Amino acid sequence: MQHYRNRYANVYAEGVGFPSAVLQTISAAATKQGSESYVENASVGVFLQEQLSWKDRLFLTGAIRVDNNSAFGSDFDFVTYPKASLSWVVSEEPFWGGSLVNQLKLRAAYGASGQQPQTFAAIRTYNPTSRGDGSSTVTPGAVGNPLLGPERGAELELGFEAGLLNDRLSLDFTYYNRQTKDAILSRPVAPSGGFTTDQFVNVGRIDNWGLELLATARLIQKRSLTFDLTANASTNKNEIVDLGGPEIISLDDVYQHRVGYPVYGMFHRRIVQAEHGANGIATNVLCDGGPGAAPVPCATAPRVYFGSAASKWEGSLTSTVTLFGRLTAFATLETRRGARLMDGDRIGRCSVRIACLENHRPLETDPITAAYLQSSGIPWGLYNSDATFTRLREISLTWGLPASTARWFGASRALVSASARNVALWQRLWSGDPEVTYGAAYSGSSAQVPSTTNKDRIPMPVQFVGSIRVTF
Repeated sequence: MQHYRNRYANVYAEGVGFPSAVLQTISAAATKQGSESYVENASVGVFLQEQLSWKDRLFLTGAIRVDNNSAFGSDFDFVTYPKASLSWVVSEEPFWGGSLVNQLKLRAAYGASGQQPQTFAAIRTYNPTSRGDGSSTVTPGAVGNPLLGPERGAELELGFEAGLLNDRLSLDFTYYNRQTKDAILSRPVAPSGGFTTDQFVNVGRIDNWGLELLATARLIQKRSLTFDLTANASTNKNEIVDLGGPEIISLDDVYQHRVGYPVYGMFHRRIVQAEHGANGIATNVLCDGGPGAAPVPCATAPRVYFGSAASKWEGSLTSTVTLFGRLTAFATLETRRGARLMDGDRIGRCSVRIACLENHRPLETDPITAAYLQSSGIPWGLYNSDATFTRLREISLTWGLPASTARWFGASRALVSASARNVALWQRLWSGDPEVTYGAAYSGSSAQVPSTTNKDRIPMPVQFVGSIRVTF
């Protein structure tokens, strides 16, 4: 059984206008003000698990967990999460005679889990304020939801682990499919009810699925030289299957929950046709009319899907080369592809400060860009950028000193290393660094959006590190 209770409390007091340097208490000040706040959360859970094994080759685990949390709505009761897993080491069976595949384990697992709401998401709140005569009163804050409960996710995983060629090559493969029901999403409420903030609700269903593959190979194995290569790749997709009624929940000028698309999808008007006018004003401007529709005038064009801030797939490649058992060279290359990012730096320069070349010399840029900049409001479609990147994450060189050298200063072992991080970056983003972002990632959903803009962010620095490690 587990019980957690967290409480954060803050009391603030300020005094202005002390009559004497000797008097240093807040109560002695001419003007006094203060505030107090707290956040409290408690949860209780009961967990039972049983593990069985047969001849060290077949393993079965079953478990169940029951949770309750103070963030649940007053009308919501406890939640139950089951799990089960099965693994079979096939290569330990008497019938196994594989020479190419010397080790093989098959595995399957099913489990349920949940994510609690934000601490006060279910509570109706009011904000203190003052009347014109100075007396105190309250105004509506958050509408709350007494029926709010956790997101409930159920996931199925299938995979295998294999060793080939006497473990010169190892593979680890996983397929997963996760279904999230009662997803916690925010939706606007009717202002006529007196509350103007969004309400957190459990609605609909979200599906996530993907693949993960890890492969490690020793390509060269000699007394004087070894060469290891590790590759890792993963995919992730999510789709809103049901929103509990509506087909679209619009969050702002950029983000929507829309059935058939990823959570927090980016939707804007997309200009698909424009021409330069003689005076630099774009003419014959048309926008995307939607899936299967012809271009239409932008004033009546719908918002169309541009993508989401989540990467469609990620991968890395790591190589390790060792010479004579002493000198080791290491390098890692990483990539993330398919994510979209709102280029906040470009918004600030081109739409806020009107400081881009395209603003002042429209005839020198393509007509579609000119048409975006000349449209009313912020042309979000222009700034929705491909955040795909590949980064040389790290390179390093390590030299193990001979034992005789280490003994000179009484050590049994000594290593000297030099490394560099964030060595090089190849990206499609117009400006900034796709990994250094910020933004209000709408909280509450298991498919949370990463930070989605790069405005005023300092790129990752290149770092050089040298070290000497000595073992006595």
